[in-house]
Amino acid sequence: SLISTIHDLLSTLSTHPSTAEATHDFALQVSGNIYRREICVLTTKASGWQFSAQKATGDQLLGFSIPDMADKLAQQAPAIWRLLETLLSADPTLESRRARANKAGLVRPQPDADADSEDVWEEEDEYWAQLDEEESIAEVDQPGAMDVDNDNDGMSKQRRRAIARRATLIRIKRVVILNILMQSTNQRCNALACFIGLFCHSTSAPELVIEMLAHAGLSVSITGIHNVISSLSKDAHTNITKTRRNFWTL
Repeated sequence: SLISTIHDLLSTLSTHPSTAEATHDFALQVSGNIYRREICVLTTKASGWQFSAQKATGDQLLGFSIPDMADKLAQQAPAIWRLLETLLSADPTLESRRARANKAGLVRPQPDADADSEDVWEEEDEYWAQLDEEESIAEVDQPGAMDVDNDNDGMSKQRRRAIARRATLIRIKRVVILNILMQSTNQRCNALACFIGLFCHSTSAPELVIEMLAHAGLSVSITGIHNVISSLSKDAHTNITKTRRNFWTL
């Protein structure tokens, strides 16, 4: 039946010269509608991502968690979540080289023979430097951490941690990108931006840096940060007052 062969049919339409362009345009339109719907769902009040800087509380600050945010976003916007994972590791050649190098003991891979230039791996220096740093720390501070795991695949535990760290960083980037998209659609969805702004303020970051981050959608403005601080101060005062009243009733 047509349904059972739909994938083969779509594959043929997307590769045939006479239908490829129209098929791609249709696929992009359908995908765009899916992504748009997911962003619209995320920006509704019911999704839980709307945040008021003027009503921030200490409990919200203490309950803030990037891993929890990532899990929730992955459930609410699965299509965009998968898309970002693909785009953040978009070069299959680099991913394949990394995988082969990891399996072979994580020696820094060399460019292929048909590479365009000798510095093809220049952009990978930071990635492999992080792995080397992780291994050096383990070798000096954690004797035995470099032992090979029991599955005998030739990969050290410390190298596994470094690879897992890269996967975690990609996960964080997906959270950041999705928050920028949400905040761009609805400025009330600024929870992450508020917390980044508050962090910048607590570390005495220059106002020029904060404004630059605000323009990029990564932070709220200076005024927004002051609103968060004022709200947190009021919340703390309320909690102190309640505690004092409870103390006197004992």
